[in-house]
Amino acid sequence: MEQQPNPQPNSITVQVPTVEQVAAKRSFVPISFGAVIFLFFLTFFDLKCTNGQHLASVSGFNLVTGTRVENPNQGDSIISVGGEGDKGKIPPNIWAILAFGAAIAGLVVFVKKHPKESFYGMLLGGGGALSMLILRMHMTTNSGQMAQMGVVLDVKFAFWLAFLGFVVAGAISYFRWRQPAAVQPPPAPPVYGDYLSQQQPGGGQHGGQW
Repeated sequence: MEQQPNPQPNSITVQVPTVEQVAAKRSFVPISFGAVIFLFFLTFFDLKCTNGQHLASVSGFNLVTGTRVENPNQGDSIISVGGEGDKGKIPPNIWAILAFGAAIAGLVVFVKKHPKESFYGMLLGGGGALSMLILRMHMTTNSGQMAQMGVVLDVKFAFWLAFLGFVVAGAISYFRWRQPAAVQPPPAPPVYGDYLSQQQPGGGQHGGQW
């Protein structure tokens, strides 16, 4: 009895997109900036007790405008910034303001189709991502003070999505800036009549008499 050969497993091919393919995704840039603006109205940080009890939530927009956070159980402030009159008040954070402003500016640049949209998108995306990282470092520094009061800072998923949105917008803009030929339409072919006029002297007038 003839033995049948064992079937070979199907191979999976993963295609890495080329630079031209990434640069062609222009619509992803304003979508990413718009998503970042939306995510700023969601919770970026949660304040919890060491036993897991939820105390307060802080959105990205709260960090842009400033807010007040108090302990609902003790009626006292969770964070103290400045003097006695500033207990529980989180002032506007410059890094949150810069990140939020970068998202708005990036969206406006691409909606208006600025001639240098790729260059500005690269700067605004990179600057926004850097501002988000510095914002997290700033909040982590304040969490040391909160830890002495039994409060833990929890970074929420919306924060990282906003950071990712800046990275995507900046990366695509960078590739579009480096590959202008990949994002510009090819020149239109010359019209046949124009071609004939270029070959004849006198700007298209027939030479000689019929």
